Amino acid sequence: MKTLNYEKRLSQIFAGIVFCCASLVAPVYALSEEVELSGAAEGPTGLLPLIPEVSEDGYIYLEWDSLMPANYDGDPNNSSGAVQLVEELIGKKVSIPGFVVPLDGNGKEIYKFLFVPYMGACIHVPPPPPNQLIYSQMDDGLVLEEMWVPMEIFGTLGAEYVETDIGAAGYTMQIDEVRLFEY
Repeated sequence: MKTLNYEKRLSQIFAGIVFCCASLVAPVYALSEEVELSGAAEGPTGLLPLIPEVSEDGYIYLEWDSLMPANYDGDPNNSSGAVQLVEELIGKKVSIPGFVVPLDGNGKEIYKFLFVPYMGACIHVPPPPPNQLIYSQMDDGLVLEEMWVPMEIFGTLGAEYVETDIGAAGYTMQIDEVRLFEY
């Protein structure tokens, strides 16, 4: 009798494991199939695009994950020591929300800054990897009422490694517009 209960319990545990594994594998399998999204920018085939829709004025709306290559392993440099960037985005008009970390200014206006994915980035050590920082300059200057307010920048994304005292950026942006981010 004890043997039957043991075998029955073992069978139940095995069925639970199979169910859990199937529920984990099914969504991954679904994501591996090619998906077409209307209005989405071109992305690599066989993957959901990390580049979302394009606005009416031609800007590709990005999230910070979109700046990391699909095969990014968390190491900011590949074996050659080069920063891992998403080359397909270079030269594109993009928009991305984030926070401004001032680098140079006159107390009223900021002329050089890092744009970062989250509040407090680069103040705490270590800073985000270079493919998560955008360096920018504004000749006219940027006036910020508060530093901890999320902003959205619009402009042309470039690839240039810029080392600063706060962190190293892998991306640059020629800014067209900066505005408060609206959720």
